[in-house]
Amino acid sequence: NGCCVCNMGHSNTEIDVHSLRTPDLLWERVRSQVDHIIWPSGKRIVLLAEGRLANLCCSSLPSFVVSVTAATQALALIELYNAPQHRYKAIF
Repeated sequence: NGCCVCNMGHSNTEIDVHSLRTPDLLWERVRSQVDHIIWPSGKRIVLLAEGRLANLCCSSLPSFVVSVTAATQALALIELYNAPQHRYKAIF
């Protein structure tokens, strides 16, 4: 509940936004590029940039956003490379 979801790359395919656009789910615009998607149970997620590339939709400090994106991806690759063999069984 309340997780923040965004697309970090891969041609807008990381989040299936189409399946989130159902009559059962309430979309609440918080501000530009930020939406709450609320389930009937009251649980919600925060969706950034409507599922599009997050690093291309920023309204300020775009170079900072791009550098944070690159650093995050680099750290993830380092973690995957250095992790014990069976730590991430479900990652493809």
